[in-house]
Amino acid sequence: MPSLKVGNIVLVYFAEPISRSYASEEQVKHGTMSMSEKSMTIIKTKSVQDPIEKSDGTRILATRFHPRIKGFKKGIAYAEWLRGLSPHEELLTAYGEKVIDQRAFAAEYEYSLSRNCGQHTEKGIALSIIARMISKGTPVVTLLCFEPEDGKTFCHRHILKQFLKIRFC
Repeated sequence: MPSLKVGNIVLVYFAEPISRSYASEEQVKHGTMSMSEKSMTIIKTKSVQDPIEKSDGTRILATRFHPRIKGFKKGIAYAEWLRGLSPHEELLTAYGEKVIDQRAFAAEYEYSLSRNCGQHTEKGIALSIIARMISKGTPVVTLLCFEPEDGKTFCHRHILKQFLKIRFC
């Protein structure tokens, strides 16, 4: 398994990202919910810079750091700030300094989501909160981050969206 030491941590990544565009019965069986518990929640992604719309539903800030945007406050611009849904700082640094590419970033981020699911960690607790929203039938969840939502910019929120769809929707 390829790995890369960055600071105090070793990033372990897979040759192929583990997400899929669909969830098989096998994935559901090994996930945290049964097929009957799956919800019809729509998961969207947006930049914190995009205007707030009624169709956004429950807006979740999925960033390590809080945006410095005037008026961007809990209860107004977003419902919850779940820092645990963001990549860890070392991974962000490694990608920002071009030590790893998008593929390695995506694989490591997906792996960190998978290994923390159901764990009592910051990421595991954040995933539990989102899973609870989805299982209770929250109609729309919008994941927010800094990067523009232009269809060209790479951002962890798109990886997170796929992970949540496979695991919980």
